[in-house]
This record gives sequence, structure tokens and C-alpha cells, in this order.
Amino acid sequence: MLRLLTFLVCLYVSVPIVFAATLQVTKIGGVTTSQSFSYWTHQGTNPTFVGTAATSSTVQLTLGSVTGTASAGLDGMWSYTPTTLFSGEYPITVSSGQESKSFTLLIASGSATKSGTSSSQSASTQLPVSGGLTTTLTLLLLGCGSIITALLWQFGVLSHLCAPEDEE
Repeated sequence: MLRLLTFLVCLYVSVPIVFAATLQVTKIGGVTTSQSFSYWTHQGTNPTFVGTAATSSTVQLTLGSVTGTASAGLDGMWSYTPTTLFSGEYPITVSSGQESKSFTLLIASGSATKSGTSSSQSASTQLPVSGGLTTTLTLLLLGCGSIITALLWQFGVLSHLCAPEDEE
């Protein structure tokens, strides 16, 4: 018992506590994404910024020369809708505590976009598709097959395959 307690104390002291990054911008205007883009394009004016941060924290947004704040709720969600973003490019910085995200936002009128950007009009065609039924089923069947094989081996059903032959 003393050895276990000593091990747990040593483990607790030697393993550093790592806090995961919590600040995310998950939506700008009509575009929802889990990816980080360095350049966003939005058709229209004053897109709503939505994201996540540490629970009950304050999120500061610098939109060009204008600064605004939002409060994260108990679920960590925050949102902010500016009133001063019209046509043009804006350097955007979103920060909370020690975390910070920066990108450029183009408020476009008409069909002006920049190559390699995410646009709220065409985001659904630009975002990559991940996962798939074939891949999921293949991995599921391989996992189940491995478990069944291990159980059959454990209970002796397959152990005769590697048993030495009797020489008489």
C-alpha cells in the first residue's frame, strides 16, 4: 500500500499539468469551420464572430482599429457582432487570457474574393470532407475481428494451430 501511495505521489509531482488551448473562432458570418484560416472573405457587412473560450472568460476582439469584448458562458461559447465593418480588409485579433488568434478578414461587396480563402457563400464546397462509412466500417470490422481472434485463442479454440505436432 505504501509503495502504491509513493508511486502515485511521484507520478503526480513528475507529470506536468498541461492546459489545452481553449480559444477558438468557430464561425464568422455564415461559415462554420474547425480549421484555422489566415484569410477570411465575407459577403456583406458586420459578420457575427462565434467561438469558444475558457468558461466565463472575457474575449477581446480587435477589428482593425475598433476593439470589442464578449463574455464566454458556462459552456465556453461566446459571440460578438460588430457594427463598424464595411467593405475592405481588416486585421482581426481575438484574445482571451494568454491565448490569441489573428487573421485578416475581407468584407467583400459583389464577388470579390482572394485565392485560398474561405467565403461564406462557398464554404460548403471548399471545406474538406472527413471520415466516411467505408473507412469506419473497415476499422470497426478489423477491431472486432482482432477481439474475436484473441478470445478464441484465449479459450483454446485456436491454440492447436501453434501447438507442436506429436511425434510418435
